[in-house]
Amino acid sequence: MPLPTPKKDEDGDKFMARCMAHPKTKEEFPNSQQRIAVCIQQSKADMIGRADMAMQYEDAIYDDTLDEFVSMSAQKTFKGKKRSELKDSDFLDSKRRSFPVVSCQDVKDAVSSWGRYTGSMSFDQFKEKLIRRAKKLGCEGSLPKKWEKSSDAKT
Repeated sequence: MPLPTPKKDEDGDKFMARCMAHPKTKEEFPNSQQRIAVCIQQSKADMIGRADMAMQYEDAIYDDTLDEFVSMSAQKTFKGKKRSELKDSDFLDSKRRSFPVVSCQDVKDAVSSWGRYTGSMSFDQFKEKLIRRAKKLGCEGSLPKKWEKSSDAKT
């Protein structure tokens, strides 16, 4: 059985849900993050469409029991702006446009997504940038409690 491909006039969300739930895709790619990548590749979207689709599903996991995507950050906008509308300075890693932080919830989301980061920024650099950004936003309470001592030492 071949992997699914988009049907004529099938929108991206419907194709992704169908592709992710497809028995062949599930069998060959049991890890949902791998399956997301494969389904994006299977789409016939142009390269810009694929990049947009990848960004849309970047912070999502696929819940096999529900056969639907669940946002890890539960937010698709950042203070009403789409990720693509944010300035580079809104990201802790502006070169890779990783860790958008414009609200207190984004501070928490950045902490929880550190483990998936593959860029060159060290954890200490990340932590220092996030503490500075959280203070600027008045979101110190969104930082992990165990960071308080190191945060106090730098002020």
